[in-house]
Amino acid sequence: MWHDRLFFVTTVDSSCSGSQVTTEACQLPSCSGCTPEDCIFNPWSSWSDPTCTQLCERHRTVAQESSCGGKVCNGTLLETKRCERHCNFPVDCVFGDWSEWQGECLSPQDQRFQSRSIETPAINGGDQCKGAGGFIGEVEDCKARAFCVTTTTFN
Repeated sequence: MWHDRLFFVTTVDSSCSGSQVTTEACQLPSCSGCTPEDCIFNPWSSWSDPTCTQLCERHRTVAQESSCGGKVCNGTLLETKRCERHCNFPVDCVFGDWSEWQGECLSPQDQRFQSRSIETPAINGGDQCKGAGGFIGEVEDCKARAFCVTTTTFN
């Protein structure tokens, strides 16, 4: 191990000559019973998804710090690289699946309905949801269905 000593010399005319820093070796304390352990990094994480800044990153951590004079960690904990991502491309709207019909058609005056959600909303000028009137819900009038009329005669 080395030790630096810095000297400041002040005189009336403020002129100096010679070295202002001396370096000398220092005696390290004994590490009896101590085995040097080098620093160990954990493996790198997977690369992240690209951001609109066109960068991906990955991280790692220190699994074991150095001890007893072992090699210290030398390296970065974060790496970045250029990754392409088109952030302003249009995305069209996508409907989810229709639910099961709710309600029953027991007479021509009844109605039943079903619904669906928007799975992916339109962004950046993509097409809005269309189809079936673009509705999230749908109602069916039962009067369009054929009903059998039965007549029961009691004696």
